[in-house]
Amino acid sequence: MKIPANESQANELLRRICAIDADLAGIKTDLEKRLAGLKRVQLEAAQPLTKERSAIKTVLKTWYNSIRQSLGDRKIITLDCGRLGMQAGKPAVEFLGDATEESVITALLENGNKWTGKFIRAVPELNRQAIHDASAEDLERLLDLGVSLKHEDVFFVSPEIRA
Repeated sequence: MKIPANESQANELLRRICAIDADLAGIKTDLEKRLAGLKRVQLEAAQPLTKERSAIKTVLKTWYNSIRQSLGDRKIITLDCGRLGMQAGKPAVEFLGDATEESVITALLENGNKWTGKFIRAVPELNRQAIHDASAEDLERLLDLGVSLKHEDVFFVSPEIRA
């Protein structure tokens, strides 16, 4: 592909980008329609199997619970086609009564720094927007710390598709 020699040639290349973008958009739209159709067909085909699997899992759990007392300390049963049983899940933090996360944080903060570092996260991060909005004086101080704003020109092409 040759570098354009004048505005007219550059305009022709930009016009070609417009045509390519329109073709790509059409291809993407067609693909999305086809994928939506395939997904719908797949979900319809999978639904009876998913429903049956869930029903089987429910009756196996019911059976397991009915013999659980006879298992003693064993929590897992090994069968020819696999294993089933109970396993301890990860305990969830639960708020009791009127407690909320905010009320617990407030109470922990009132108990001093010992509690703050132990049970409350503090993740410091730079406020980049504040740096962008900083005064020249603040930017000089930040520069002493090794922080600056870097400006780069970025080439762009902005085709306009006209009907």
